[in-house]
Amino acid sequence: MRYIWFQRNDVLFEDGKINMNNFKRKIHQMVHEGDGYILFYCDGVSFGNPGNAGFGVVARDNISQVIGTLSGGVGIATNSIAEIYVILCALEWAVVLMVKKVIIRSDYKSVVSPFEKNKVPWYLRIRWQNVIQLFDDVKFQHCYREINFSADLLAKKASSTLPVIPFTVLQPLKLPAKS
Repeated sequence: MRYIWFQRNDVLFEDGKINMNNFKRKIHQMVHEGDGYILFYCDGVSFGNPGNAGFGVVARDNISQVIGTLSGGVGIATNSIAEIYVILCALEWAVVLMVKKVIIRSDYKSVVSPFEKNKVPWYLRIRWQNVIQLFDDVKFQHCYREINFSADLLAKKASSTLPVIPFTVLQPLKLPAKS
């Protein structure tokens, strides 16, 4: 990634030329993860923090072709909650797509790290435990914001929509009988 960033700066600020073969090779290395894996680029946003929040996910196959996109509103939430929620939604979407090997990429490092260590916030722990057991392999990776622009755009558009809870079945609460 640093190579690409330095090439960009060289072209913009020093009238440099890009070696297209090296550039394409570096891009291919960044997006090509191997057979059987589906790559989910995830991003969550909140305008106001807390404010209207949304999430966006872009799914790509191992040759970087877009499989589909997912976006939705979260309601009033912080940016951190939107970023946590989007990872869970991406994994639930992967279950619907019947994918067994998943790579989750997010530009929010402080959310990627806890998921790698299986330290999910308490309010999502049950959903996490239910979904993670359905995969053969899940990798979490941090990526730079510039790579995640498509998911970011989806999240920004979705932040103005009504809140959704995708791919979950809500069970009614069973209240104890009054005596």
